[in-house]
Amino acid sequence: MQPSPQPAEDAAINGAPTTLPLAPRARTPIVLLADSVRDPGNLGGMVRSAYFLGAAALALCTRTCAPLSPAAVKASAGAAEALPVLAVDGAAAFLDASVAQGWRVVAAVAEGSAGSGRAAGITLSRRVRRGGVSVVEECAVEEVLRHPLIVAVGGEGEALRENIRKRAEFFVRINPVRSVDEVGVDSLNVSVAAALICQHLVSASSNVAAKVDGNGCETKELW
Repeated sequence: MQPSPQPAEDAAINGAPTTLPLAPRARTPIVLLADSVRDPGNLGGMVRSAYFLGAAALALCTRTCAPLSPAAVKASAGAAEALPVLAVDGAAAFLDASVAQGWRVVAAVAEGSAGSGRAAGITLSRRVRRGGVSVVEECAVEEVLRHPLIVAVGGEGEALRENIRKRAEFFVRINPVRSVDEVGVDSLNVSVAAALICQHLVSASSNVAAKVDGNGCETKELW
């Protein structure tokens, strides 16, 4: 089970670890995939959140995202020096190779609507086939955590690209408390959304681990 390896030039900078430490008690490796995040402040914020909340790595779509510039590194508050960052030149090939190795893709989709009948918070769903037709239905977080996960988050003002969404088996949605009609706020900052999703999944993984064996920090082979 592995993401695509780092290019040689990135490995020379980041190092080439054979294992990645997980958050204490966590059992499910979680890699954040940033797509179309062009603001260096938002990118640095994602790195900071991913590191702080226990993600194993950040995968960066180099064709659509801002580079890890000095501004992004500064916004990461030092996390860019500690969190492995994978340079992804082609998102489709990266995801296909990862899925073939046992990973599953979770796509962050547009926030729900207040008053839509959904409870405030985070909703998870899964793509399944019913009678030969592909449908998406809600699922429990424990079902998602059966696999190592690549959580794909789109950038400012646009959703994830179709070539990423169509490779997702799972979807995650943040449901608002207030209506967009109040002042026109219809979404979250991408780094904030990534932090909420990451915290939800890592915390759930830690709770599952505590129920199973109660061990401390463990490692998973990713390369």
